[in-house]
Amino acid sequence: MGDCILPGLINSFGDLLCEGEYHLHSRFRSAVNFLSGDSLASVVTHCVGPGPMNIVVDGAAVVESLTICRDSILLNGISFPRSAEMRYDSRVNISKVLDTEQLRINIAVASNCLLESSSPRSLVFLLDGARDVGSESSFEREFVRRTRMGAALLFGGNAKTGTLALRGLGFGLTPSGDDFLSGVLTAYVTVARHPGIDFDEESEIIYRNGRGRNPMSNALLRCAKDGFLPEKYKTAVEAVVNHDKSSIGRPIRTLLEVGETSGADFAVGLVLGLKNVIGSKGHQKWLYAAA
Repeated sequence: MGDCILPGLINSFGDLLCEGEYHLHSRFRSAVNFLSGDSLASVVTHCVGPGPMNIVVDGAAVVESLTICRDSILLNGISFPRSAEMRYDSRVNISKVLDTEQLRINIAVASNCLLESSSPRSLVFLLDGARDVGSESSFEREFVRRTRMGAALLFGGNAKTGTLALRGLGFGLTPSGDDFLSGVLTAYVTVARHPGIDFDEESEIIYRNGRGRNPMSNALLRCAKDGFLPEKYKTAVEAVVNHDKSSIGRPIRTLLEVGETSGADFAVGLVLGLKNVIGSKGHQKWLYAAA
């Protein structure tokens, strides 16, 4: 766990924070997570950065309590104003015109970046069916098998069964399978805003069946469904979908810094989800080939 963060001044706050009195959920070196019913709020340092439910702070007081009001945020009972200029805009901005060929190139660049830079403990093996994942234990081999099976089902016409197979799969504050599903859902929700692409049914299936008992995973999935993301996620998504290939490497590598594998697992889901969307343009959805 290490030392908890030391906030004294709010730098920014998320645009999806809900009013309420929150109780402590978990504490880490760079983040303290609070819950109020189903609502999540995280008090974080600058290294974590802005997010739809984040309160970015610096200063010198350990956070033990959090209350969010309409016009203020109370940390340890001390009131800070929620001024408009401090509000983080988490909505993903997607170009109105979809350049399919450029997106294909960008997907390939992002995939190569992930294969080169991702932790071997991440789901990057899904981008290369022949990749040696170095599984030494029976648990690791079963994890890889179940992950590949879940992805094959998800992209092979059985979204519900695939989602249920991946939900909660793995370890960590947000398991790998949950991060992956959020990445896929982001791909469907963002690119499917364009005319002629309809992934509403798949998106609803993933969201409805991907929600479990993990409030952190549920929060990211809910944000993905509505097209709102933390800054590092948002920047990477916008780079892949909107920009030329020269603008992709840095945002993807920055995303890989999130958690041990959370950013990488989300990015793998994003890439494979985008491949599925692009494959659907010819009325034949791209089918993930399980190894």
